[in-house]
Amino acid sequence: MASPMLLLAFALVLLAYSSVTSAEIVEHSFHVREWWNANIMDIENQALGDGHGPNTSDAFTINGQPGDLYNCSSFGTYKLKVVQGKTHLLRIINVALYSELFFTIANHTMTVVAVDACYTNPMVTDVVVISPGQTIDVLLTADQPLASYYMAAHCYDSLGEA
Repeated sequence: MASPMLLLAFALVLLAYSSVTSAEIVEHSFHVREWWNANIMDIENQALGDGHGPNTSDAFTINGQPGDLYNCSSFGTYKLKVVQGKTHLLRIINVALYSELFFTIANHTMTVVAVDACYTNPMVTDVVVISPGQTIDVLLTADQPLASYYMAAHCYDSLGEA
């Protein structure tokens, strides 16, 4: 039986490999969040008025950029440069108001090492789910061929249109 999951609005930005070498692990922070084409107070008032949760946002962003699939992105969307063969610490912070978000990087796995600033047993995965206000630290080893890879954030919506 198919899952009732409906994936909506992706944020896509690029992970770009570099051949420059470095001896240390570099930390990168990512803010994932919602983006509405309307005033957020109007959305909140509508949700409170009809008793439902707010509508799903029009897009999701990573560091303020929804990626090259949306016409609201700036020219030359955000790119994270990593060093091939090195391990990078990614601190992912969900600053969305309402949405749990899935975060993934094409053709890569990540090792979760901390949740909300508390170390955890390492867990290897290709996707993490992060709730509003939560932080997740993952280790990413840049072990793929030199290229650019998409990073994506998207939400889970089991109700569809209410």
